[in-house]
Amino acid sequence: MIDVNSLRHPKEKAYLSAAAVVGGLVWLILLPMLVLFWWVIIPSAISLWIAGQFFKAEIFGNSVKVSENQYPEIYNIVQECSKSLNLSAIPDVFIINSSGTTNAIAIRFLSKKFVLLYSELVDLMIFNKQDMGMDELKMIIGHELAHHAAGHTSPLKNILLSPAMFIPFLGNAYSRACELTADRIGAAFTQDMEASKRALVALACGSDALAGETNIESFLQQEKDVPSIAGFISELYSSHPRMTIRIKELK
Repeated sequence: MIDVNSLRHPKEKAYLSAAAVVGGLVWLILLPMLVLFWWVIIPSAISLWIAGQFFKAEIFGNSVKVSENQYPEIYNIVQECSKSLNLSAIPDVFIINSSGTTNAIAIRFLSKKFVLLYSELVDLMIFNKQDMGMDELKMIIGHELAHHAAGHTSPLKNILLSPAMFIPFLGNAYSRACELTADRIGAAFTQDMEASKRALVALACGSDALAGETNIESFLQQEKDVPSIAGFISELYSSHPRMTIRIKELK
């Protein structure tokens, strides 16, 4: 069993506290208006439910759901990781045609949780790598499931924090810290730090042919060449840390 809170990055804890204070104060100020316009809540909830239905129509009709009979090896990874994270309900996982885009997404509509694995990412992880590639894919799947287990996709939590998300130095900083937490949990699931680092450097490389040959230490040295001021400003407005930083943060 993986203890999510013990792996939560210290920065996430700090930024979460700050964002919760900001969000709580804003909602407290808006409380009289919310009471006055309470009737807006019901249409908003209905709109969210409708959006979820359209999402399901798209994803179930145009993507491939991972199951016992569909990509069983990936299905077993999802099952194992979900149980290790003590998820009350195992998210539905889909392989979607990414048209060359490399990504994976954890998403939630009300109580229903999903993980979307882009086809290009799956190919990148396992192309000509056999078992080693499955360990890298474990890292990615573990990372996305970690977002659900750590509460990053919680609707109520995100509503509370939403006012703080409009503050670049706070909202994006919290988002970046959440990514570091998810990386930690993904690495804990693989129990293979090298495979976890290879998975992240493969995302930076993006080449099926070259990802397995990438020298991780040489890649990490590139961080020294990032201009300090430009790098700081760029990260300030980014929801994800630079990949060099993400790999260095894995411990």
